[in-house]
Amino acid sequence: MICTKRILFNSGMREAERHEITNKPSIQVEILLSNYTTQCKSMHNMARKQMTTFASGLMVTSVLFQTDHAFAQNQSTIAEANSEQSASRSNEDQCLNAADYKGCMEFHSGTGNEKGTATGTVNVDTPSDYNYKERSIKQLKIRGSYGRYITFIGRTNNVYSGSSGYYNPGSPGRQVCNTYVNPHGYGGTTNCKTVGYVAPSYTPGTPGGTENRNFRYQLDCKDMTFDRKGDFSGFGNKGWMGVQDDPTAQAVANKYCPIIDSLPN
Repeated sequence: MICTKRILFNSGMREAERHEITNKPSIQVEILLSNYTTQCKSMHNMARKQMTTFASGLMVTSVLFQTDHAFAQNQSTIAEANSEQSASRSNEDQCLNAADYKGCMEFHSGTGNEKGTATGTVNVDTPSDYNYKERSIKQLKIRGSYGRYITFIGRTNNVYSGSSGYYNPGSPGRQVCNTYVNPHGYGGTTNCKTVGYVAPSYTPGTPGGTENRNFRYQLDCKDMTFDRKGDFSGFGNKGWMGVQDDPTAQAVANKYCPIIDSLPN
């Protein structure tokens, strides 16, 4: 509420007229103005107290709201912790008698790859392109004696060449005829046939490549050479080569040639 002198003066004049104040109206008006000023101040004070009380109520409501919100969050955190502890105790009970306690706990807790949404990775060991079977290593008897050659089964890469296609024109052959004469002197027959005819043909080429498989080796520990049975080269077997051309032959030569006399026959 806003009180001004003009409002108070007008009100005082009306009040004076109402009481028919004719003698010294100015004094009466001043008294009335003083009364109205006192009342206005009183109204201002009441309004200020009401605003203060309202603001205090808002502050209390805000504090209470924040307190309730914090309490709710705290209760949620406590509930989650209790749930995790309960699950942990349950997992421990299930894994107590397991042969693999650690693996069991990882599975039930979801830390392993077998549970949950985690993608499991399968590791597959890929065999090496070069290896040999130790139990197959033996001395090889050549020209009636041991002590120089070793035989074994080993895996390696064999690179072979391709072959070109070719055309065979064939052969027209030749005609061979035989005549039969009637012994009674009348008539005869002649029979002919083609000999040596070969039809034309085309043989396609073969691509080169690399094969990885097991071979039967013969290893010469004196010359440090080897021969692989069946190592196709594109036109035939490759024959004897130096051990430096094959990692498998090199490995066996380095390890077993120095102890060849101790190898089984």
